[in-house]
Amino acid sequence: MNNFTFSKYRIAVICVVAVFFSISSPQTAGAVNSGTLVKASQPAVYHYHSDGKRYVFPDEKTFFSWYGDFSGVVTITDQELAAMQIGGNVRYRPGYKMIKITSDPKVYAVGENGELRWVTSEQVAKDLYGVDWAKQVNDLSVGYFTGYKIGLPIYSSADFSKTYLLNKYQTLATLLGGTDQSGNTDNPPPQTPPDSSTATIYVAKTGNNGSGDGSSAKPFQTIAHALSIAEPHTTIAIGPGTYEEGEVRVREPHITLTSSGAQKAIIKTSATEGEDIAVRVDVDADGAIIKNIEIVGGFYGISMETKWDWGEADRSGVKDVTIENCIIHDTGRDAIKVKPNVDNVTIRNSEIYSTGLMQSPDDCNAEGIDNVNGDNLLVENNRIHNTCSNAIYCKGGATNCRVINNQIWDSGSGGILIGFDTSPEYFDLTVNPGYYENIGGVVRGNLVRNSGGAGIGLFSSKNALVENNTVINAGKNYHAPLYYGVIFQDWEPEAGRPANINPTIRNNIFVQEAGWPTLMSQIRYADELGGLSGLQGNANLSGNCYYSAAGAGEYSDRRPTSEFEGAFATWISHMGETQSVETNPGLNSNYRPTNQACIGKGY
Repeated sequence: MNNFTFSKYRIAVICVVAVFFSISSPQTAGAVNSGTLVKASQPAVYHYHSDGKRYVFPDEKTFFSWYGDFSGVVTITDQELAAMQIGGNVRYRPGYKMIKITSDPKVYAVGENGELRWVTSEQVAKDLYGVDWAKQVNDLSVGYFTGYKIGLPIYSSADFSKTYLLNKYQTLATLLGGTDQSGNTDNPPPQTPPDSSTATIYVAKTGNNGSGDGSSAKPFQTIAHALSIAEPHTTIAIGPGTYEEGEVRVREPHITLTSSGAQKAIIKTSATEGEDIAVRVDVDADGAIIKNIEIVGGFYGISMETKWDWGEADRSGVKDVTIENCIIHDTGRDAIKVKPNVDNVTIRNSEIYSTGLMQSPDDCNAEGIDNVNGDNLLVENNRIHNTCSNAIYCKGGATNCRVINNQIWDSGSGGILIGFDTSPEYFDLTVNPGYYENIGGVVRGNLVRNSGGAGIGLFSSKNALVENNTVINAGKNYHAPLYYGVIFQDWEPEAGRPANINPTIRNNIFVQEAGWPTLMSQIRYADELGGLSGLQGNANLSGNCYYSAAGAGEYSDRRPTSEFEGAFATWISHMGETQSVETNPGLNSNYRPTNQACIGKGY
C-alpha cells in the first residue's frame, strides 16, 4: 500500500475561539430557535443548539461545510450571547471534504462520530472526490484536532460512503443531536444527494389504510399499503409495534424503511412455513435503505434480488442497498441474502443472530450474511452471533468484499470466510474466467470467538488481505483458526477450482484456550479431481501472534509437494513468515493484548 500523503496546502494556525465574518445586513434579533446562527456586537458567529448552548466554528472552512452564506445570521445583544454557554467546537460536515492536519501530511476523510479516516492512495481520493480531489482538501489547525479521533484507514472507495454521510448530515442538528427549528438549510452543494428522500409516508398500528392519508396525524396501518403508493425517493416511517404482514416488498428505487421514533418497529414473518421473506428488495429498488428496524423470521430476513436466473441476457441485480442499525434474527435460513450481481451493499451497525430455524443444527446451511457474487459489499461494525452455520461469507466470485470491525461469536461453522464453495452457474466468467470464489477481499479489525469451523477461512481467494483481527477459539469441529480450504464447485468438469493465491495475512492474533484444539493453521489438500490445493505458493505472512493454552500449537501443510506437520519454530521457516511470535498475548477483558510482543496486533 502506498504511503499516500499530501503537502501542497498550508494555512496559518487560527488562535480565536470563533470564526469571524463580515455580515452586511444582519437580521433583527427575535425569538432564537434551535439551529439559528447568532452573533452579537462582535463579528463572531455561533450555532445556537437545542441544548441551549452556542457552538463555535473553528474557521471559515468548517462553517462553509455546513452553510452557503451568512444570510441566516441573527443579531442578538451581548447580554443574550453571554447567557448562552459555549458547548464546544463544530466539526467538519462528514463526507463534505477531506482535511489535512497541519502537523500531519496524511489526507483524511471526515467520517461519523468525529473520526478522521486516512485516504491511503491518490486513486482512492479520485474515486471518492473526483479527478480534482486536490481542491477538496482543507487544512485543519492542530489546535482543533482534539475534537476528532483517528478511525480506520480507507483502502478502497467501498470503505467510505460520501453520499450516505452527506444525506445523513444535512444540518448541524444531526451532528450535535436534538432538533433544529430554524429552517436554515441553505447549505452549499453538494448538499442533498440525488437519491435522498423527498417525501415521507407514516405507518402506525393505530392507523387506517382507508381513512388515513399517510401523514403523521393520519397514518396508514400497513407497510404494504404505504409501499404500494410510494413513489421513488420516499421514506416509509413506521411507528412502534409488530407488523405481521407476510412479505414486505420494496419495488421502487430509493425507498427508505425506518422507524418513526427511537423505538424500533418490528417486521415479523413466519420462519417455519413457506418461503416468504421478511423484507424483499426487488431488482428495480436501487438505493433502498433499511434502518432502525427489527426484522424477525422469514425464509430470509432480508433478501436482495437479481435477474440472474431469469434466463435473459440482462443479469443485473439491485444496487446500492444500505442496511443500518437493524436487528435481524430467528430466520428460517440466512439472515441477509446477497444474490449474484447485487452490488454496493452496505451492512453496518446492526445485530444479526439465530439463523436456521427451519433446519436441523446437525445439517445446517443458514448464514448470518450470505453473499454470492455480490461486488463491493461492506460489512462494518456489526454484531453477528449464534448463527446456525457461517457468520459471513463472500463467494461465487465476489469482488472487493470488505468485512471490517465486526464482533462475531458462537457460529456453528466458520466465522469469516473469504470465498467458499459455489455452483459454477453463479460465476461471471467475463470478469472471472478462473472461477475464483473471492477477489480482493479484505478482513480487517474483527473479533471472532467460538466458531465450529475456521475462525478466518480462505477458499479459492485471489489477493485477499487479512489484517488486525483477533480470533479466539476456532475449529472446534473441523478446520483451524486460520484455514486455507479447497472447493469443489459441484464437481462440474468445466469449473476452475483454483487454489488461494497471493493472500496477505498480517498483524492478527490467534488464541486457542484450554479445551480447544491446538491446531492453529492448516493448508488443506484433497486428492479428488486430480488434486486440489488450498494454497498456491506461499502466503504473505507477517507480524502475527499465535497462542495455544493447551500446549504447543500445531501447524499443518497438507500439500504433497511441501507437506509439513510441526511446531511454530519450523512452521515460520516453512512458510517464510516474518516478525510473528508464538506467545500468550495476555488478552484483557476487552480482548486487547497486554503482552508487549503482541501490542499493535489484533482487532
